[in-house]
Amino acid sequence: MKPSAIYLLSNDEADGPHEVSDIFLKIEEGLSEETLSSIEGMKGWRCLSETLVYAYAKLLPGLPQAAEWIEKMADSSLNLRDGNLEIRRTLLRTINLDDHQSPKYLWPALDANARLLRSLQDYNQREQHWNEFAMEAYPILEFKPFAKPPEGRDWLADWQIAGGTYCQGRMLARIDDPCWKKLSDFNLPFTPFSFGRDGCLAGVALAQAKSLGLVFDVGPVRLPPLPPFQMVGL
Repeated sequence: MKPSAIYLLSNDEADGPHEVSDIFLKIEEGLSEETLSSIEGMKGWRCLSETLVYAYAKLLPGLPQAAEWIEKMADSSLNLRDGNLEIRRTLLRTINLDDHQSPKYLWPALDANARLLRSLQDYNQREQHWNEFAMEAYPILEFKPFAKPPEGRDWLADWQIAGGTYCQGRMLARIDDPCWKKLSDFNLPFTPFSFGRDGCLAGVALAQAKSLGLVFDVGPVRLPPLPPFQMVGL
């Protein structure tokens, strides 16, 4: 997939498109603090495509319907086709940006927000992995990264930095282990941990972990409260 061009916001107007080479040149020439804040990345710009997707994600807070789109996507009432049309119309109306490729690059950011909102709802309502009976039977979670693209995150390195346990090719930690939030670019203990493709979580029983030679705390899982949902891409 060809990376998106970068649009900077200036006086509520879209300034661009800027190709990658333009941005590098601007950086060499020196950018104002205001301009730099428009293209600031997350914890790190791990790859070119992620950086540019994030540049589009910076537009989200200025879109009046963004929160509504995310809520509809979270409950599966907004599909890709209608969402793309809404994105184009709103960008044109709000910041005078007419770019037929913009939905292609904004959608991953919207999708990440919708997935986070669904996970947060499950967490707060004690559903899925956070159900009382599920946590008792499977108090350990395993992170299973999707196939790593050439420019993707080094999940194993990040997992070890976060303090997770790695054994026989598996990334394991108790559900309430702080490493989950440390792994996340969004400081939340569940997937998605970053924009783009990351992976999925699977429950693991204590007996299964023991068979791998691992020993985990057998005490009850204690889930810390999480703040209300806030759109990522700010």
